[in-house]
Amino acid sequence: MPDVPSNKDYSLIGILEAEDKKEEIKNNLNKILEKLPEEYQLVIKSRFYEGKTLEEIGKEINKTRARIGQLEISALEKLSYLAKQSGIYDLYIE
Repeated sequence: MPDVPSNKDYSLIGILEAEDKKEEIKNNLNKILEKLPEEYQLVIKSRFYEGKTLEEIGKEINKTRARIGQLEISALEKLSYLAKQSGIYDLYIE
């Protein structure tokens, strides 16, 4: 089994520093989210901002749980791509 890199600071100071960046990260993430198709935005915001299940989202927009899962995966892939393209990804990854 490969060793897991341990360069992250999980101390109280490290956690507090991450908290200081929370608003900045949220603002940058919202800028990227606006570039996604509306349906992707809905799924990401419902799942990660509101904590809804795939089934709950599916009922709201009349799609199956499986379809919402597919949309979530596609949205996260696109979100990652846009974050890397914009340089925002590199700001927070050590």
